[in-house]
Amino acid sequence: MKKALLDTSSAILLYKTGMLEHLLSTYTIFITESVFDEFARKGYPGYEFITRVREQNDIRVLDILPNIKLGEKRIKSLGQGEHDTVQHYQAGIGDFIITDDRKAALFCRQQNIPFINALLFPRILYFTGIIVESDCQKNFSRLLQCGRYSADIIDFAQKSSAADLQFFLP
Repeated sequence: MKKALLDTSSAILLYKTGMLEHLLSTYTIFITESVFDEFARKGYPGYEFITRVREQNDIRVLDILPNIKLGEKRIKSLGQGEHDTVQHYQAGIGDFIITDDRKAALFCRQQNIPFINALLFPRILYFTGIIVESDCQKNFSRLLQCGRYSADIIDFAQKSSAADLQFFLP
């Protein structure tokens, strides 16, 4: 099973659209302690869910790593969760990153770190036969309603083929 590092932005979007459970059954999912802390705030939506899946070890929460250089310098523009996620990837944990944070996505692109956003996940499920096309479209629409995506990101996600996403297919 492929290993993915999940960032808070994507975790929240996938939770809100009911797709986080699909993600947990499709990949081995890792989150950093800072991502867990950002997502698991008592009284907020998803608190009970993320706490339960952590206790059941359906999601693996990673300890804080000593500071590792991100490229040539620490990227100050990344939030703590994004920074820690990239740091763990660069330490060799995970095959790719799932993030919907624009700054994190740009950093991943600059550093040639493989990543996807939540908007691509319904397409991945469809291409692997886990869901049918109508469910893919329904989940895609839900993500569009919850997330903030540029026209280019939406266009790429709509036009992506199985070949485009081959690396990320389970």
